[in-house]
Amino acid sequence: MSIPSGSSLPLLVLCDSFSGEVRDPSSIIVNELSLHDLDKSRVSSFSVAFLACNQQLEQPDVFFSDEQLRKGLRWLASKSPLQPALQSMKLRELVIAQLSPSLEMLDKMSVYEVGPNHCISAFNKALDWSLGEIAIAAKANPTNWPCPEINLLEDSSEEHLVVKWYLPSVGWSLAAATTPLECALRDCQLPSFPEDISWLHRGSSNVDEIKNHIIQLQNCLLRYLTESSKMMGVPLATTEACVIPHRSTQLELCNLSYHIVPNWVMIFRRIFNWRLLSLSTGALSSAYVLESHLAEKLEDLDKLLLEDSTPLYCFNQPPPEELIEVGCCPLKSERDEPKTQTFQPETMPNFEVQEPAITSILTEDEERSSHEGKLVVADDVAQLTSKSENHNSQVFVAAGDSDKINRLLEQCNIRQNSMDKKLSIYFWRTHFIWIEQFCV
Repeated sequence: MSIPSGSSLPLLVLCDSFSGEVRDPSSIIVNELSLHDLDKSRVSSFSVAFLACNQQLEQPDVFFSDEQLRKGLRWLASKSPLQPALQSMKLRELVIAQLSPSLEMLDKMSVYEVGPNHCISAFNKALDWSLGEIAIAAKANPTNWPCPEINLLEDSSEEHLVVKWYLPSVGWSLAAATTPLECALRDCQLPSFPEDISWLHRGSSNVDEIKNHIIQLQNCLLRYLTESSKMMGVPLATTEACVIPHRSTQLELCNLSYHIVPNWVMIFRRIFNWRLLSLSTGALSSAYVLESHLAEKLEDLDKLLLEDSTPLYCFNQPPPEELIEVGCCPLKSERDEPKTQTFQPETMPNFEVQEPAITSILTEDEERSSHEGKLVVADDVAQLTSKSENHNSQVFVAAGDSDKINRLLEQCNIRQNSMDKKLSIYFWRTHFIWIEQFCV
């Protein structure tokens, strides 16, 4: 009765010998033990094996037959059900094995098509899938293999070391072992994102309003981390709510207005890491699952990462505050610059105004920047256009007039200084990132 129902195990009965002239001595043992009345769901078949070499002697042989014993054991092995092929896995890795492909699919979509609830749904489905895998593995072990008798082996014996190395722990499929794992996975479920984020689609050309959008996004994340999911306390959540937009928010220009565009997949990769911390350590950090169900998912398990390995201080793009300062905030206006007399070409008496071959004082890149006023912040960030005055006037220089050329050079220097001020933030940021990457 200690055998679980549904085990369907074979039963081998070993006897030393049988005395007496009986044509079928095994039938007597079967009848005396009432083997035909056993529960078939527990014992599916049985066999009786005599270990004595010669049963017809008045005094049976005192030596047992190894051949008879081997024959019985071979029958026992042939009738025994196959044991499940198991693999011990960390719970966190089990969830990531299912979650990572889903996030990759979302990552290939446009940032405008993916919302926070898409990511949350993928995470909860990965948790449900992990729960199902643990339940399937436990159901595939109706015999509660391995048997508890292996605990009787001496700790220092070689047999104990082999059992500990190759077999799962005793009772791994019992409800007492699987229920806490299932509860831990259910506790990781995330609620839906309750905030209305439709205001993100409303762009603005007002700098203060754009900054308020960033603050509003941080407050949404703060409330989700503390109130909705109860994932962390207010101090830590405040820090996270400030860090996350720096790494995963873009500023884009559309129809003469700027939009805050969060990358929700990147945002929730970080949130998922925090959520799965509870599954990383302790007694509930690992579980047994079937190898056949994970063969494909575990091929590239080492490559499954929720976040890239880039350090927190090394950004692949300027934070939104700097983008706003560069692209939106009007820097020092030219009206505030000291007035200088604009050089006007004159026609000297008895001299013909000559238009020399066009000599560019600015380099090609500088001239393009001054005329078009376009600033590319990063490859993966939308272009921020900063309109500047378009100087299309042609310069006519009278031959031999060096003073007027000097005044022209002075105007060019003023113009160049103004451009340096506008681009200094971007140049310093790029230089800082280059230094960090070089040091790493």
